[in-house]
Amino acid sequence: MPPKYKILVPMDFSELSKEALTVAARIADRTGGRLIVLHVEEEATIPVQGVHLAAYAKQAMEERSLGNVAFRAVMARGSAAREIVARARRHQADAIVMSTHARSGFNHLLLGSVAEEVLRHAPCPVLILNPNVAEASKDGRLNLGEMVLEAAGDFRENP
Repeated sequence: MPPKYKILVPMDFSELSKEALTVAARIADRTGGRLIVLHVEEEATIPVQGVHLAAYAKQAMEERSLGNVAFRAVMARGSAAREIVARARRHQADAIVMSTHARSGFNHLLLGSVAEEVLRHAPCPVLILNPNVAEASKDGRLNLGEMVLEAAGDFRENP
């Protein structure tokens, strides 16, 4: 039986993206969903092997007792925002869960915002964790996965 939901999770190996993976894994665990863990290598980065991505994702989920969540590791090369949107389309993702570094001012102007670009062009809903939300989720002050599931349940019950 195919997974009920497919959730795309872009990973840049930061603590923020690790927390986005945790939130997505909690949602997938409760809904019978499957994760598509994506790492996009920009042209100027050092290549990461797909084996390392899969091991990293598995370890991150096991550390949070979510080791039973099905996932697939996918590598891409190019513009992060374009590749995330393209992979969401290709894999027919039902949602994207990602983090943002919340840069502002000159850094935002210079580097742009991958999350902002994904949000504008994604073919599905996008849940973006900023550093404050990711920290609250990590230390247990906020269970974002549960909050999203409860809200979704409310929408189904009250059309």
